Amino acid sequence: MARSTPDRRPGAGNAVTNKAKRPVELTDTVGKARRGDEAAFEILFNLYSRRILNFIHASSGRDEEVSRDLLQDTFLKVHAKLAGLRDETRFESWLYSIASNCCRDHLRKKRREPAADTDLVERTAASAPLLPDEAGIVRLVVARMPEDLRKVFLLKKMEERTFEEIADLLDCSIRTAKYRMKRAWNFLLKELKRRGVRLPGNEIGKD
Repeated sequence: MARSTPDRRPGAGNAVTNKAKRPVELTDTVGKARRGDEAAFEILFNLYSRRILNFIHASSGRDEEVSRDLLQDTFLKVHAKLAGLRDETRFESWLYSIASNCCRDHLRKKRREPAADTDLVERTAASAPLLPDEAGIVRLVVARMPEDLRKVFLLKKMEERTFEEIADLLDCSIRTAKYRMKRAWNFLLKELKRRGVRLPGNEIGKD
């Protein structure tokens, strides 16, 4: 019998499922979901949907409707491919990888579509003096970061992950994660300077 992805708003469900689970408990839930347990899959959805939505939202340009569509695409793919996941302990990094790929495919498709006018970031930069909220420019610059840098930046700044956790999620060394974070900061500061935007002093280079 084919599975059906839970039709729920991100973060909905029993509050207990939204709390962090111990590794053993999480692995057990993933294992049950792999074997077709829909209740276990719903627990995973409730546990991760909000974090994945935030990750997608920041990665895809902060469009709420698009972000929710990509969240749905992500969990549809997770649902379809979960039985093939060999290492249940790697579920979280696998999930983020699928979400990242959905964002990348969306951005590639968007770049192939005819633009209504000039690049959004450049238009925002040109009108920056008229914008009361410079955070919008920051978000747009982050969305334009190279993918490997953006992943580290979002996990560190948005989810407040440690470099050890980031390295595990992205399957890289801690040293590589720190190097990518440094490059991400350099990219951000360079682009913001070009647009006349300056971050608060206590935020510059802050890990």
